[in-house]
Amino acid sequence: MKKLIITLLCVSVISTAYTQNNKITVTFTTDELAFSINILNSIDISGEEIKAFNDLKNLLTDVYKDISLGEEKKAEVEFTLISARNFLVLIQRAKLKGAEVVMFNDISNKTVEAIKKSR
Repeated sequence: MKKLIITLLCVSVISTAYTQNNKITVTFTTDELAFSINILNSIDISGEEIKAFNDLKNLLTDVYKDISLGEEKKAEVEFTLISARNFLVLIQRAKLKGAEVVMFNDISNKTVEAIKKSR
C-alpha cells in the first residue's frame, strides 16, 4: 500500500511538471549512480518498457563512466520529465535489503525535488 501511495505521489508531481517543456537536473554521487544502475538491472521489464529502460540505463551509465574516470564524487544527470517519471516508476519495482533503503530514499527524494523545482 505504501508503495502505491509513493507511486501515485510521484505520478501526481510529474504529471503537473509534465505540462512544461523543460528538463530537470539531479545531482547524484557516484555511489548513487552505481546503485541506480544496479537497481535498474535487477527489475523485471515488460516489452513496451524496453526503450525507456535502455535510454535510462544508457544515460546513467554514460554519466557514471564520465565521473568514475575523474576525481569528482558527484555528477549532474539531466533528465527529461518523461525520463524522470520513467526512472521513478521503474525503480519502485526494486526489491531492497534494509541497508539499501536509505540510499534508495535519497535517490527518490532528489528526483522528486528536482521535478518540483522545475515547475
